[in-house]
Amino acid sequence: VETTPALFFEVTTVDEIAEFLLKNTRILSEPPIPQEIKEDQEIVLQVKKTEEGIAMVGLAGQMPGSETLEEFWQNMVESKNVISEIPSDRWEWQDYYGDPASGNKTNVKYGVFLKNYDMFDADFFGINGREATFMDPQHRIFLENAWSCIEDAGYTPDSLSKSRTGLFVGVSTHDYLTMLSQHPEVDVYTSTGSVHCLLPNRVSYFLNLTGPSESIDTAC
Repeated sequence: VETTPALFFEVTTVDEIAEFLLKNTRILSEPPIPQEIKEDQEIVLQVKKTEEGIAMVGLAGQMPGSETLEEFWQNMVESKNVISEIPSDRWEWQDYYGDPASGNKTNVKYGVFLKNYDMFDADFFGINGREATFMDPQHRIFLENAWSCIEDAGYTPDSLSKSRTGLFVGVSTHDYLTMLSQHPEVDVYTSTGSVHCLLPNRVSYFLNLTGPSESIDTAC
């Protein structure tokens, strides 16, 4: 049975390890073990691997110009153009608009933007305001949508507590960390707010999931 060191952080007694092994393996046949085993002999256990289909039972997400996937789909149906000028709550594009060759200027003033990216309910997720300030918006938005996805699937988050539910997240870029690095204040949450490994771990911790919790760098 293949395991990782992480197993022993999740199961801490011999009984729990035995239970894990029983749940995750099925021995179909076991060849008889000879009384005397020579050094060059090998004992092989046949373990049946079951392949099951994957069902998508819940969806949630936010896209530029679309606060829900239903709104996103409707924008697609209507061929709606969600490109707009850079909103003033992001930055005043007029201050930087001009010939790039002149230095610290750009000729770009249009883009697509998420709404309410700064409306994270930190208290709901048990996160203090200071930590939330240093959290990459990717972390905040993912937490919100993970919760919405569970609701969309018809589950209560409490029902997943202590379950072997796995969480796998595709993530990339450190734009927020780049911005924070230009800020003179360094906080204990500066690194934890941006590292990719904590993105799935936040959800696993909040929901008390005991399955694998991994981030996968998916480039673009």
